This record gives sequence, C-alpha cells and structure tokens, in this order.
Amino acid sequence: TVTYGFGWAEWKKNIDGYRYVTKAFVPHDLPVRVLIIETDDPESFEVSYCTDLVMSPDTDDCVYVTTERLENLISARNTYNTDFPDTVFHLTASVPETSFTCSKSSWLSGHYDGMTGVGIVPCAAALYKASGTLVLVTGCGSPDELQALSDAASAHAKLSETIGYWHRITTKLTISTSAPYLDRYVNGWSIYQTIAGRIFGRTSLYQS
Repeated sequence: TVTYGFGWAEWKKNIDGYRYVTKAFVPHDLPVRVLIIETDDPESFEVSYCTDLVMSPDTDDCVYVTTERLENLISARNTYNTDFPDTVFHLTASVPETSFTCSKSSWLSGHYDGMTGVGIVPCAAALYKASGTLVLVTGCGSPDELQALSDAASAHAKLSETIGYWHRITTKLTISTSAPYLDRYVNGWSIYQTIAGRIFGRTSLYQS
C-alpha cells in the first residue's frame, strides 16, 4: 500500500508475515531526504541502498565526482560542475553500514568493495543491518544536520514538523464545488505541486 501526502510518502508491505513501513520525506528547510524504515519483525533486517551520483547537468560529467567515506558518512563532490563547485552530497544512517561501494560497476556486480575516489562511474551504495527501525538520510546539508536527523526520534519530529508546515501552506485557500475531484485537487494538491515542484524544484530530474 502506498500513501502520498504533502511533503511525505509511505509504503507498507508484509514480508513473511511481518509488516514493513517506509516513510520518506523532504524537510522544507533542509536540502536532505529522510527515509524511516520500521518493522515489527523481531529479527534484524538488512537494507541495500544505492543512488547514482551525477551532481552536474550533464550525466557524462559524473566521472569527475570524487567520493570518500569517513565516520559513517559517504560523501561526494563534483568540482567540475562550476555552477555548484562547493556542493557536497552525503549519505548516513542510524547505524553504520556493514559494507559499501562508490563504484556503480561494483554495485551492479553485487560487490561492496569499499571503493572510493575519482574517475569511476560513481554511486553511493551501502548495506545496513538494523533491528526495529532504520533511518537513512541523504542530501547536501552539513554532516551535522544529516547525522542529527539519522536519530529516529529526531527524524519523526522533523516529519511531524514537515507535515505541519505543508498543512498550513495548503489550507490557506479552499473551494467547494459540485465536482469533488476538483475540490481534492485544488484544496491542497495543486498548491503543493506548484510550490514543491515548480518553485522549490524538489522533484526528480524529469520533472524539474
């Protein structure tokens, strides 16, 4: 089951009789994305996460991305991108990764070889093993901001803050017509889409 809200999304799935819930959101005031994965499975679970690293308008420029791993933080920058030469991407989590790689070819081969550096087709890929709750945080905020949000209580508090922010924004104007579907769209979704997608630009590449 997938549920979408203003500023967040939730996926629910049953695996071997246990419930897994993943909540994703983007705080309105930080350039990060947060994933909260929770389960009632009493055993530990493993999560594999991977994201491509381009950090440039041209995908061919990804080979200039430099990656490194320090203290439960995978970082990447692309100084070849002169528009944003100081932008640094980070990946962290509520638990240290059990293995990782920044090589896309290694990841596609199923190898988490710890490779970092430059001159490769890069990614940020890691395996995590957790019990109960796992929080993943990615983005271009400061390391301190990302690591603070990797705490489960802090992540839930930021999610509530994000939901409250969008509720205040999207409920300032409401309409009531003979078309309920039009009411649902105008009373929130059109405002949210315009601000989040077009003004803030917080969308996938194909939408921005």
